[in-house]
Amino acid sequence: MTSSSASEAAPSRLPLRQTIHLAYATFFNRFGDILRISWVWLVAAGLLSAASGWLKATSVTAAIALADDDTPQSVGVLATDFFATITALLGVLSIAVAWHRLLILHETPGASGTNIASGNLWRYCGNALLIVLLLGIPSLFVIVPFFLISPALLFVVTVAVYLLALLVGMRLSLVLPARAVDDTGLTLKAAWNATQGNSWRLFWGGLACTVPAAALAQLALLLFIRKASLSIAWGDGVDPVWFALVNGVSAVYGLLILPIAVGFLSHAYRHFSGRT
Repeated sequence: MTSSSASEAAPSRLPLRQTIHLAYATFFNRFGDILRISWVWLVAAGLLSAASGWLKATSVTAAIALADDDTPQSVGVLATDFFATITALLGVLSIAVAWHRLLILHETPGASGTNIASGNLWRYCGNALLIVLLLGIPSLFVIVPFFLISPALLFVVTVAVYLLALLVGMRLSLVLPARAVDDTGLTLKAAWNATQGNSWRLFWGGLACTVPAAALAQLALLLFIRKASLSIAWGDGVDPVWFALVNGVSAVYGLLILPIAVGFLSHAYRHFSGRT
């Protein structure tokens, strides 16, 4: 069954537990392939993030020594932050596309980072940006007026809008694995029709494949923030080595756990498109 015929057929229910299980199973069973796909990005993003952490820590320590909380960040800090962010984003795209192709097409991964100039990667990027804009702009138009109309309702409205955006976004995101495997026939409309009746299944599956691993990182980050806050309160500044290590490890960890969520989308796409 092709993606176009799948979108015309009656929508089927996604086997949620099985799809989540497959996302984690392929992650652990093929972790060697993940390292092969991602090692260039792990090294580059890890080093740049570590350098950014080091520069920020020395900047904070210098500001404390001068008793000046308004010391602007140096050009070096901003430039390193920028390059670290761009590298991480490129890494996300490269790893996601390679992992989609491995799971859907059973394609042997090429050398890490070599797909960065491929058309499917940039189509993937364009479609991801389009989904973000389609959901983000209307969300802002709904949320922003509540700053003036009713600040008391702002939190409730923001949560409701983001929940709706996630529900819609997960259904539209079916086009991402399609673009990764050169399936240009699956449009946003076709993805919406194919996933009818599966909004909550895709939502809970997405959460199950992101929240557990992200929660571990968040816990570690909170412990670090507490340690850093105590050091600043005592006037000791921030240890640059420790800050660099935390920044670098966080970047590497984020890229390493990405294939779990990407895998969920891949297996969901296989279900709705009829691919085996």
